[in-house]
Amino acid sequence: TSSYTRTDQTVIYTHGRSVTIDPKSPDSVILLLARFRADSTTESPFTGRSTGIKSWFYEDDTAASGDAVNGTKISNSEYIQGIQFTGDTQINTLDQAHTMWYLVPSADHTTTQVKYSIGFKLYSDTGEVEIFPSDSHSSLIAIEIG
Repeated sequence: TSSYTRTDQTVIYTHGRSVTIDPKSPDSVILLLARFRADSTTESPFTGRSTGIKSWFYEDDTAASGDAVNGTKISNSEYIQGIQFTGDTQINTLDQAHTMWYLVPSADHTTTQVKYSIGFKLYSDTGEVEIFPSDSHSSLIAIEIG
């Protein structure tokens, strides 16, 4: 999937990567590991403000890459990556690998198949974020523990 750009701070978009797992035991913990590249930019001076992205893990999302998420957000899986402006600047760019992990407790899954994915949104009220969901820039892994 090619990269895409979003400018809306209120809508959470799906990254386009997902993984499906069939837990062998309801007592297992599932470790989710994700990596993707994000480029977040603002073009206005914002002393003391920040830009970047917020992201979460989701269950059972079926949206296409770059569309609004339609799955269930996993509580406490929020991850923020951004930069803080220390002076008046016209352009600030964050272009980094975005890495996140989360342990899904046994109480939050059964032994039936479950699909996990990533959702994200712009962290500031202006600017844009470009997400790179291609094979060379991202991965999403689920590992059953226990």
